[in-house]
Amino acid sequence: MRTTWDGIVTALSIAVAIAVPVRLAFDLDHPLLAVQGLRLAQLVFLADVILRIRARFQARTGTSATGSTREGVGWITVDAIAALPLMWLSSNGMAALSLVVKVLRVARSMHVWRVSLVQWGDSLKLAFFAFWVLISAHWLACIWSTITPTYEADAPTRYLQSIYWVIETLTTIGYGETTPVTNIQRIFALCVMLCGVAVYGYVIGNVASMLAKRDPAKAQYFENLDQLHAFIKYRRLPTPPAHPGLLRTHLAGATRFR
Repeated sequence: MRTTWDGIVTALSIAVAIAVPVRLAFDLDHPLLAVQGLRLAQLVFLADVILRIRARFQARTGTSATGSTREGVGWITVDAIAALPLMWLSSNGMAALSLVVKVLRVARSMHVWRVSLVQWGDSLKLAFFAFWVLISAHWLACIWSTITPTYEADAPTRYLQSIYWVIETLTTIGYGETTPVTNIQRIFALCVMLCGVAVYGYVIGNVASMLAKRDPAKAQYFENLDQLHAFIKYRRLPTPPAHPGLLRTHLAGATRFR
C-alpha cells in the first residue's frame, strides 16, 4: 500500500513540475492545467506530508521501524512547502510554484530505486540524470519563452521554438538562429551555457566510470601490473632472460585465484 501511494505521489509530482511552468509561461486554460486540478494535487501533497509526519513520529516512538519512515527533516520540509495552501489564499498564478518543489521528492524515490536495484545502478544513474536534464530543459524553455516576447505564434509552436533554443544552447551547438537581445536574455543565455558545460562534464565522467567498472577484476589486474612494472624499474630488479613473462604470468594466476 505504501509503495503504491509513493508511486502516485511521485507521478503527480512529475506531472505538476511539467504543468505549472507551462501554465505560467503560456497562459493556457487547458482542463489539466486549471486551478482546480492544481488545488486537487495540493490536497494530495497535504495528505502525503501528514502521513510522513505520522510515520516519522511512529519511528521515533518505536511503534514502526520500516526504512520508509526514517526520513530526515529536510525531506519533510520539502513536503511541507509543497503542501502550503498558497493557491487557496491567493489568486496569483505564481502561488502554484510552491507545488513544483515537490519534484525534489522524486530524487528520494530515485535513491530508493537505486538501492533496491543495485545490479542496474549505473544504468539507472544515467537514466535518472537524463530525466533531470529533460525536466530542467523544460523549465528553461518556459523561462526563455517568458522573457522572449518576440515569439508570436500559438503555444505549441512557441514551446517548440523555446525548447529548440535551449537544447541547441545546452549542447553548445548554437546555430545562431535566435540570439539574446536584452540584458536579461544575455544573462539567462550565459546560465544555460554554463549548465551545458556541467552536463557534458558529468556525462563524460560517468560514462568513463561505467566503462572502468565494467570488469573490475580486469581493471585491478592491469593496475597491479603497472605497479609491478614501476616497482621493478624503481628497484632496478633484473628480469630473467629465459622467462621474461614469468612475473606477469604469476600475477595473472594470483589475481584469477585470489
